[in-house]
Amino acid sequence: MSKFVLLFCLVWLSQISSFEMQCDSLIYCKGPMMDAILSSVFADAKDYLNRPTRSTPEQIYAAFLRLPNTTAPVLTAFIEEHFAPANEDLLAIVPVDWVADPPFLDKIVDDEFKTFGFAVNRIWLNLTKFFDHSKYCANCYSSIAVPHPFVVAGGIFTEFYYWDSYWIIQGLLACGMKDSARHMILNYLYLVNTIGFIPNGGRVFFLNRSQPPMLTQMVQIYFAHTNDVAFLHDAFPTLVKEYDFWMKYRAVDIQLPSSNNTYVLNRYDVNNTLPRPEAYMDDINGSIGMDLKQKKNYYGQVASACESGMDFSSKWFREKLDFTTISTKDVIPVELNAIMLKNERTLASMATILNDTDTVNLFNERADARASAIEAVFWNESAHQWFDYRFFSSEQFYYITNYVPLWTGEFKGEIAQLIDDLGPFVYDAGVPTSLINSTQQWDFPNAWSPHMWFLIEGLDALGDVTASQVAKKIASRWVSTNYCGWKNTGRMYEKFDVRELGKEGQGGQYPPQAGFGWTNGAVLYYLNKYPDLVAPKCPTL
Repeated sequence: MSKFVLLFCLVWLSQISSFEMQCDSLIYCKGPMMDAILSSVFADAKDYLNRPTRSTPEQIYAAFLRLPNTTAPVLTAFIEEHFAPANEDLLAIVPVDWVADPPFLDKIVDDEFKTFGFAVNRIWLNLTKFFDHSKYCANCYSSIAVPHPFVVAGGIFTEFYYWDSYWIIQGLLACGMKDSARHMILNYLYLVNTIGFIPNGGRVFFLNRSQPPMLTQMVQIYFAHTNDVAFLHDAFPTLVKEYDFWMKYRAVDIQLPSSNNTYVLNRYDVNNTLPRPEAYMDDINGSIGMDLKQKKNYYGQVASACESGMDFSSKWFREKLDFTTISTKDVIPVELNAIMLKNERTLASMATILNDTDTVNLFNERADARASAIEAVFWNESAHQWFDYRFFSSEQFYYITNYVPLWTGEFKGEIAQLIDDLGPFVYDAGVPTSLINSTQQWDFPNAWSPHMWFLIEGLDALGDVTASQVAKKIASRWVSTNYCGWKNTGRMYEKFDVRELGKEGQGGQYPPQAGFGWTNGAVLYYLNKYPDLVAPKCPTL
């Protein structure tokens, strides 16, 4: 990383407060110029937002104020004069550790799946990138500088995204690409140490929110593959720093009517009162008819759903089919608290390796308290599921995230009954995010790699033969639907329809995307874990 880029980061960060960061850029984040451009010129806001500038932000804004009017033709000419093409600062990188035939492919029994794994491995060559800011002035681009290359999701997602990277790293490690995995982790450690947390993605307009905190687990799986104690030692203080961020800014006290106990849990809670730049017109149109106070609340609730990674889902709505009732901050999510519990146990385990007894005790105590809270607040014995705690309603709904606590390895209940109750949610091509067809992409009939992974690994973590067999069966269906999608189209999709093998998912605020980082990572992980899977006969779609 150049000294210039590092200097830029320090200059940029000096302009924002210790945490409650709001991007103040009049080019990329707010103000009349952005309002005018995004409301009239670009159908996709990122066609504008991903453009570096040809001169300083001050010069460009002054030029905007001199425009005779803000009609679309005038603004289009203005953009062409003052902005470079979108993603001009994004370089394609050939990973230094990529090989065409990673050793795990030799273990795959089925020839069709072996060919599939070979093809998916090649996609790393298309998705590995680096932001090069060497020819631009400070604050003249929306991308966030990091010191190492990274793997993007693909499609319209041309920057790094936080929680996506966990499954990308799983796939990289399956392919033996330890250097690439290490580089991505180092980037995130750098962001925690310079910003104080990891933003949603690699753009300045994401600086007011994070995503599910998977960094500790990234370091854990890297350590499992390398046994690099020195790396763990260096990373550990930063992992604690990120944990402290979530406990300081995303914690909430819960007191149940039936108990005198107060439980400390976490939620998604973004301080935001403006439309998201990357989805500007969606937010403007969604808030039509609201007064100013309602708009500000709405924008904060929407941004908080984006922090969850599940943007969007009926999970966050008061009225399941009405987006305008979004109330993310009033939902205490099962999955976030399962991740936090897993992180607490993992930090304790890491501290054991580092011979730090006090820290071992601290995080085990916190994990014990959270495990008790998860059982008291979320667990429903009759349904054999955990359910989100909702401040506005006692109603309980199935979401695949209800089962994420299985992944913590701390379930002590009746396994056979849990598996039996899970059965109706398992479809031919995966397990749906919900049973509510809301037209949102994180609802029925869609399934996604991260949630499929949590469920499969959670079942396998139970240490029960039947549960592990069910886990493998679900993994087989997930790999098969990815395979059929690829075989029919040559593309890897971000989400799939659980009702038919190979059918891409639909819904949400943007068209279906292909690429696709975490999809590829999960598929490679499972081809490596279950090399005896058999490819299906794919339907013609």
